[in-house]
Amino acid sequence: MLKIDGVMRAAVILALVGMNGCGEGPTALSSSTLEGARARWVSAGIRDYRYEFRQQCECGPALAEAAVVEVRGGAVARVNYRDSGGEAPATARQLFPTVEQLFQRIEDAIRRNAASLSVSYDGTLGYPTLISIDYDLQVIDDEVAIDASALAPL
Repeated sequence: MLKIDGVMRAAVILALVGMNGCGEGPTALSSSTLEGARARWVSAGIRDYRYEFRQQCECGPALAEAAVVEVRGGAVARVNYRDSGGEAPATARQLFPTVEQLFQRIEDAIRRNAASLSVSYDGTLGYPTLISIDYDLQVIDDEVAIDASALAPL
């Protein structure tokens, strides 16, 4: 398995911001693709899991560092920052999404008719692995890029 360091992963995420779904890569505004991926996720039946999360946006310092998010019973139970090793305070945990909340973010972008939306899904489990949203091409700093990877059941 190819390992990508944080700088390279950030470069890939930023490159996706400019894409709007092509070929076998990320797919554009598509409810049917979203529902197919969500069906794979639901059929996997995973309620307790851990995954790596990174978000690139103008979102504040709590989301600036890559983190390992632990979800138990459908709720974020713990967040550890990957580089510093520190645990996020309980007040910051609500900023980190569960997989279901990632799906909801994609639905919201579709519903809001985002100017650009690209999403990649895990081929087996169906969870979103890369999400790139630009709600309005004329507005600066409304872009969001999310990388979710290394999901493992607990």
